[in-house]
Parts: sequence; C-alpha cells; structure tokens
Amino acid sequence: MLAYLLVATALGAGRSVLPAAVVALAFSPTHRYLRRVVGRLVYGLRPPALDQLGLLAALRERALHLSGGGTVAITVDDDGGIVPLPAAVEVAAYHIVSESITNVVRHAGATRCSIRVTKVCLTKAGPAMTGPAMTGPEKHDDLTVEISDDGRGLPERYRAGVGPAGIRERATELGGTAHIGACPEGGTLVSVRLPLRTATGIRPPG
Repeated sequence: MLAYLLVATALGAGRSVLPAAVVALAFSPTHRYLRRVVGRLVYGLRPPALDQLGLLAALRERALHLSGGGTVAITVDDDGGIVPLPAAVEVAAYHIVSESITNVVRHAGATRCSIRVTKVCLTKAGPAMTGPAMTGPEKHDDLTVEISDDGRGLPERYRAGVGPAGIRERATELGGTAHIGACPEGGTLVSVRLPLRTATGIRPPG
C-alpha cells in the first residue's frame, strides 16, 4: 500500500523519482494479492454496509448480491423490534447469513430462500416475547436468525444439528448456538441464536 501511494504521488507530481524496484513492487502480482488479502480481512472485521445501511438493509443488499443472478428468490424479514445491536452480533449475523445464502445458491438446488431476524426475550421458562427488551434478572435478549430454503434438503447421512464450521464458530464465539436440520415442508433450515448480553466481548475458545 505504501509503495502504491508513493508511486501515485510521484506520478502526480510529474516526476519519476522512485527506484525501479519500488515501482515494480507496487504493480506486481504479489502486491495486488496482498491488497486483496488486506481488503478481505478488513471486510471480515466489520463490513462497511453495516455502518452505512444498518443490519437489515445490509442483509437485503447482500442477499441481492449473492442471489445467483436472481436464480434464487431471497427475502429478508424481521419482527419490527430490531434496534441497533452490539457490533459483534451484527457482524456475526451478517456473515452467518452470507455463508448460508452461499450454501443455498451453490448446493441446495433451491428456488426460494427466506431469512428472518428476530429479537427474542428469554426467561428461565423459555421465550417470553419478541420486540422491545424486557428487564429483570431472569430475562435477557437473544437475536435469532433463521434461514430456510425449498431445496433438495440434507443428505441422508447428515447429522442433524451440526452446521457448517464457519456458522457454528461465529455463533459459539458469542455464547450462542447454531442448528441445521430439515424444514417440515422440505428443504433446509439453519437456526442461529446469538445472546446479546455476552456480545460486548468474544468468548475465548474452550
């Protein structure tokens, strides 16, 4: 990156003052590769669309981009109770949905994919409500993300509940869960729970 900026500065000034080796590095395949790697790392930390659009709009934009040229009709819905979320939860949800859509488009043979994002308040007895957060020591909020499709479904030998590694890792890093199984009406359902109360930090492995 530094070499690239130096070359641009020199060219803009109308002078060729840089050593030939530096100029060659700036435009070499290795330099272009490193720029792509850095770009992917930055994108993986926090996609710019989350800050520019918010989670739901960013998911809709991503779904349009990954829809296979329109071969899969993808919808993104919420319960109306999604407010600004912890940054770690937004990033995890974004990448989980991205990976799930990619799997649907590439492998499921589906024509439709539905994504639903819901904020659920949990109590010891189970889900209490959706929408605005409740308060109290026995209540906490989770973000649930469900991705379903009408494709060919899971292979016969597939072990229910064991999702793709990337999806499971992103969920467990925040103390959440990821489950993959068959939809009752056919196809596949990916169901992810991301607790908001642990999202201020990432849990260490183990």
